[in-house]
Amino acid sequence: MSAVSASETGWRTWAARASGWLLGGVLLLAAVAKVYEPGAFVGQIRLEGLDFLLPAVLVALLALALETGLGLALLLGVHHRLVLASAALLSLFFLGLTGRNYWLVSQGLRDPDESCGCFGSLIERTPAEAFWQDLLLLVPPLLVLLWLRWGKRLPLGRWRIGIAAAAALLVMVGTALSPALHFSEAAEAIASSEFDRAFRVSESFQLEVDGRLDADGRVLESEGEAGVLVLSPALPGPALVDPREGLVRLLRQQQVLSAEDGSVLADAPDAEGDALEFAIVQGAIQFELGGRTFRLVSK
Repeated sequence: MSAVSASETGWRTWAARASGWLLGGVLLLAAVAKVYEPGAFVGQIRLEGLDFLLPAVLVALLALALETGLGLALLLGVHHRLVLASAALLSLFFLGLTGRNYWLVSQGLRDPDESCGCFGSLIERTPAEAFWQDLLLLVPPLLVLLWLRWGKRLPLGRWRIGIAAAAALLVMVGTALSPALHFSEAAEAIASSEFDRAFRVSESFQLEVDGRLDADGRVLESEGEAGVLVLSPALPGPALVDPREGLVRLLRQQQVLSAEDGSVLADAPDAEGDALEFAIVQGAIQFELGGRTFRLVSK
């Protein structure tokens, strides 16, 4: 009887450990995917309406800390009831979100491209795949853990909880300081403005300063309505040429953001900001500033 009992105990222990590792690994992978694209995660929180009490960025940071902490705790073998209950609630919450998104997409009430699921774009999945895969990845190991461990008086494992908490805090702070998060936030704010402010390198114009080609200058054209953004060390700041009004508006440096793909996002200019008129001279857009002559000439 003792041999059978020991064998059964060993089987239960290893089954619980394997389930904890699987569930913890899934939660950590989900956290890594969100850290990889924090802006997309913040957008998903807004889409789901989860920012009704706290700002979406803060909700995202807290969720990342929770996922990281619980995932690492489970990987380290912490099966205390507090950890299991938290993991169960988080798993059910994820399943509720993916299930709701699956239903909305199936009913034609949501664009399938608007949802990234639990793993962001690190793992491309359709809404249906996201729901069924999450169901299979989260529920079985969770049920095994609850069945084998819930009634046990297990220690909390303070040093392991300390490691998990420290990792959660590092992920939270690191993501909060991530340039990608701030760029995504600024880009979303710009994209939500009435005027399209996305610019790419112009294939039509180049910049001349005082009759000479400005090798350090950049000319970019709007992807939306007509507009040309001029960046040059010879200018006091970025200059937005608006052909609709016949004006050149000067922007502050913080109103312009450069993306990794070479494009530039520019915030809407202040209505009462510095502006000057331009003229069309010999087929070129010409304006003067600070005693210097700037010309946008055809390539």
